[in-house]
Amino acid sequence: MECAGFNVKSSIVWDRQHHGMGDLKASFAPAHDIILFGVKGKFEFPNKRPKDVISVRRLAGDKLTHPNEKPVELIEELLYNVTKENDIVFDPFMGSGTTAVACINTGRKYLGCEIDSTYCDTIQARLG
Repeated sequence: MECAGFNVKSSIVWDRQHHGMGDLKASFAPAHDIILFGVKGKFEFPNKRPKDVISVRRLAGDKLTHPNEKPVELIEELLYNVTKENDIVFDPFMGSGTTAVACINTGRKYLGCEIDSTYCDTIQARLG
């Protein structure tokens, strides 16, 4: 991020409220992810200062349409914290289209791309 000119401001902890798999006998059960927040230039939160822990239950394995799919609620909270209505959000790794759905739900505009045509079909079906 820093090589691309971003100033890393915070690490956000996503409390997934339920652990994932991993090495069941020799590692701790992963129950969180780290999200790096970086900015270019001057930035101010559009709303109140958010906390650096977001608790949103991860999607159950049988509900996933992409192996790294995030809950819409998580992305909506992130969007609310750092963008305003009608802002444009770019997602260079669309996966299943979660960010696009969150943008629609929160009044943001979105641009995105996905290299895997299988997921492009998933996104298109999801967005109608």
